[in-house]
Amino acid sequence: MLSVQPGAAYPRARDPSLEAAGVAYKLLVRLGNAQAIGPIAFGLGAPVHVLQTGDDVEDIVHIASVAVMDAQGRER
Repeated sequence: MLSVQPGAAYPRARDPSLEAAGVAYKLLVRLGNAQAIGPIAFGLGAPVHVLQTGDDVEDIVHIASVAVMDAQGRER
């Protein structure tokens, strides 16, 4: 078990596959001159559309649009 002293910085969990996914995500966005929308978590009962702290209005509109399309696709 990991113990953390009060006031100490929290240790960062290392997950090589998650770190590699983050690097690949950024690489594809930059090299493809693309716009990334997300993150979207799958594998639950329904997709979970996540807004992050610091997202601007454009990001909110994009993720809301994806959520609407997902909801419409589930109604069929």
